[in-house]
Amino acid sequence: PTSLALLGDIYINANQPDLALSAYSDLLKGDKPDTERALRAARILTSRGAWAESEVYLKLLQDRVVSQIPESGRFEVLNLLAKVALARGHNEEAARLLQQVMDKDPLNGRALMLLADYYWKKNDRERAELMFARAANVEEIRVEALVQHARMAVGYKDFAAASRLLNRAQGIKPQPHVGDFLAKVEAAARASRL
Repeated sequence: PTSLALLGDIYINANQPDLALSAYSDLLKGDKPDTERALRAARILTSRGAWAESEVYLKLLQDRVVSQIPESGRFEVLNLLAKVALARGHNEEAARLLQQVMDKDPLNGRALMLLADYYWKKNDRERAELMFARAANVEEIRVEALVQHARMAVGYKDFAAASRLLNRAQGIKPQPHVGDFLAKVEAAARASRL
């Protein structure tokens, strides 16, 4: 398993996700696959935007080893499948998957963020804001939720709301890129008042 995971990593770093998929898929064979390595491979494929390969791998993962994965890992698999579905334009499928997660784990930050993105893409600002607000109550993704919510507010030219959200994010965990974004939002707010 270690060699297969390393081989998959080498292929993904060489921008060959199809070959990485082959190596990672071999991790799922056998009686006792290493579920943590299998989940790591899923994370890597999706983080690199290899959507087709991610979808194939995640479905294999579901078919072969999902019963051996702890519940939090099963939620992660559903979140990753939803992320892939959103990226590939299968929005209704993504919403269905995320709803499965939310039914069992209403404070799942990743699912809340993905649902917020889903509603944002559907131009349902009210529901998107509700999901971002709920995600901002989950400590592990609070800052990310505030920044994404601010991005949506900027998209609607609501610079005052974006500024409040970014200031809150900076108060929790100051980051240079968020500070830069905040400066641009405040400049746009001043320009829109002129």
